[in-house]
Amino acid sequence: YTLFVPQRTIRLLGIKKNTQQQQSGYSTKEKTAFWQETDRILEKQIPNKHLLVIMIDANGQVGRQNLAPEKTYKSVGKYTHAKKTDNGNGKKLVEICNKHKLVLTNTHKRAPEKNKDILGNKHATWISPNGQIARQIDYIIVRKKMHNWVNYAGPIQG
Repeated sequence: YTLFVPQRTIRLLGIKKNTQQQQSGYSTKEKTAFWQETDRILEKQIPNKHLLVIMIDANGQVGRQNLAPEKTYKSVGKYTHAKKTDNGNGKKLVEICNKHKLVLTNTHKRAPEKNKDILGNKHATWISPNGQIARQIDYIIVRKKMHNWVNYAGPIQG
């Protein structure tokens, strides 16, 4: 989607694949094609001068422990649910964010205490049906130059 407001163009990009299939039903080739297409869209179709907001169901966790500071601190903040970035979708997401100077906003701002879920997590965006497992796999992404415009990005517990 593109919003035109006076003197600005804002691009809203929603990226989603069926998460159940992404976990088990998609081949490595199909997952690679998904991330390549995402990279191509960011590279070719959205000018840098446009404000960009990406909402993605990445089905991958990001953390800061297992990546070098110069690779994570650019895009991944300290408020992650996971301690380590997973080697699949999480790693691909961080690579794309770093390449395109993007920031995972829901990892850069501390969630308000009132936003805790039933397990006491403030950053989880997915909870298993039995309520025993929580993950942060959905992200709101903006260009690094505008990440200070965001006060808070995260789940709303319902």
